[in-house]
Amino acid sequence: MKAILILARMFVLFVSVSGFLIGQLFFGIFSISATITGVSGLLAGALSLLPTHYRLLRLLVFIFCVITLLGVGVDAVQYYVKDHMPGNYYGWSLMCPFIASLLLIAYSSIASCRNSKGRRSFYDRVG
Repeated sequence: MKAILILARMFVLFVSVSGFLIGQLFFGIFSISATITGVSGLLAGALSLLPTHYRLLRLLVFIFCVITLLGVGVDAVQYYVKDHMPGNYYGWSLMCPFIASLLLIAYSSIASCRNSKGRRSFYDRVG
């Protein structure tokens, strides 16, 4: 499972940087949704690589994964609204593994946050 999770993290980093951020420079297009998706995917992939025992970091990874998934949805809607050519598709052959990788990272961060023992989070200490 760890090997699959590492591959998912690397894939998210690769697609976030090359597909969403550098792709805008290559095609000369600027999209706010693609920029938010790329940056949040980059943060989700990079922060999930850090070995830590803090629940706050795991929660941040989950939040960045959700923002990235929402960004993919908004970017796809903008793509289909703007381009009306027949046979035009969003590139789901690359986006489906990207979405699956994000879901795997989000699930592992929440599952490890629920199953962690030892350190208490800020909310456990306050409440």
